[in-house]
Amino acid sequence: MTDSDEESANLPRSTIQKFIKEVVPGVRVSNDAKDLISNICNEFVHMVSSESNSICSQKNKKTIFPEHVIEALKNLGFEGYVGELKKVLGDLKTEKEERKKCSKKLEKSGFSLTELEKQQKELFEKAKEEQAREELMEWNQLVEEEKAAKHAQSSKAL
Repeated sequence: MTDSDEESANLPRSTIQKFIKEVVPGVRVSNDAKDLISNICNEFVHMVSSESNSICSQKNKKTIFPEHVIEALKNLGFEGYVGELKKVLGDLKTEKEERKKCSKKLEKSGFSLTELEKQQKELFEKAKEEQAREELMEWNQLVEEEKAAKHAQSSKAL
């Protein structure tokens, strides 16, 4: 494997830096420490991927599924991550189902994309007009209040 092949198989440096900032916010981390963390993260991903691939092959599958990753984590002694992984997996499934529902609603609406875009433009125009009316009413109210205040002051002066 060449250096460029090896680098492309690693996590991006920006991802590692973001990870570090999320885990230890407000702490400065030296470049050497960042490199070490990067190497550890990459090694972890490679180990889990390799073990997942082995499990997948043993089960005569061609695609690695979440169950393979969960089993790999257990085999490698990382059982502590399984609970969080299952939670994230559940969240992803829920999110995916919500997207499908929205997509089906769009399809069932009976409107073409062009018609929906036209409706959206009309709604935006109505909203702009309504906002302009409200702003004009507020402006007129301020002007009237200012006139009333000036009139009250001039009445007191007399």
